[in-house]
Amino acid sequence: METVETVVHAGNYAFFFSNSGAVAVCLLVAAGVCIALSANILRHEKASFESKKTP
Repeated sequence: METVETVVHAGNYAFFFSNSGAVAVCLLVAAGVCIALSANILRHEKASFESKKTP
């Protein structure tokens, strides 16, 4: 069982190192999507809060 996990880890490392550019791009895209969603949610919360504040 240990050897199977070791082979899987080695395969993962080989994949990441051979495709480090693609992995970096994917991480950057994921981070950008998260930031965009967070900004959108914050903007929406702020707008709804301000509309509640003013009668």
